[in-house]
Amino acid sequence: MANPITTTGTTTDPISTQRIGGEPVSDWVSRHSTSVQSATPSGNKLTTTWKSAAGDKKKDTVRQSGESDADFLQRHVLEYVTAMLDAPPIS
Repeated sequence: MANPITTTGTTTDPISTQRIGGEPVSDWVSRHSTSVQSATPSGNKLTTTWKSAAGDKKKDTVRQSGESDADFLQRHVLEYVTAMLDAPPIS
């Protein structure tokens, strides 16, 4: 369990979620996303990193002008979950 999904750019950095033994990857990603969506951005960039079978992956999201915290967080979650479809996290 040495490969968490980790998000930075929040006031509670880092948000790091370990996979629980035997847990489906979709549940692991969902638990992480719930934590991210309840956080508060500390600035204008959010970064999520994870390890996939293809190596280390990273998704950066930059806040758009006038974007609320909630919308920014939701867009970041959508972007990294979409990236994870092509490169699923491994524990």
